[in-house]
Amino acid sequence: YLETDPDVCVYILTATSNPGAREFQDAISGGIKNYQRMAMLGRKWDKERVGFVVGATKPDAIRNIRAIEVNEGYEDMAHVLAPGFGKQGGSLDFVSLAGKNAVYPISSGLTKDKYLNGLTPKEASKKWRDDINTELEKGTKKESILDLVIDGMIKDGLIIVPSSPEIYKWPLLKKGKLKLEGTEYKLIGL
Repeated sequence: YLETDPDVCVYILTATSNPGAREFQDAISGGIKNYQRMAMLGRKWDKERVGFVVGATKPDAIRNIRAIEVNEGYEDMAHVLAPGFGKQGGSLDFVSLAGKNAVYPISSGLTKDKYLNGLTPKEASKKWRDDINTELEKGTKKESILDLVIDGMIKDGLIIVPSSPEIYKWPLLKKGKLKLEGTEYKLIGL
């Protein structure tokens, strides 16, 4: 599809909030989750014209995708379409990880009374814009994304890294980041 027109861009459905999607998207293949593999393949296919659909309810997924990009040495992060604010309860934490290379569509948060929280659609639109811009201004430094992955794993009780060979090349792991407070964590497959 990318070869048909040099001006075409593609968004790959990568990680969504749909409960049934977890069976495929979070399944482990070759030591990493399928959504991570899709991100790695998409960037290799075309680093400029391939983006990802990652639900705003999945800050862990965008964190892991950004970590892969940083580890692989990409200067620019892939474009992301991030649905899921409003009705699905997407988190603004997602924004600081997805960054400025993302589109944040909001529909139910602007059109459904129960998600407007007493605001008019115009007021709600401005509030979403301001909240998203505030998160973007905070920014996430590229160097800290790998740290966030490990910190997230620790927080979730997953002191685990996937057992695929490419994970062991990550500079963060080479630096012994998993040795915390004198404890060395075991590296096992998910």
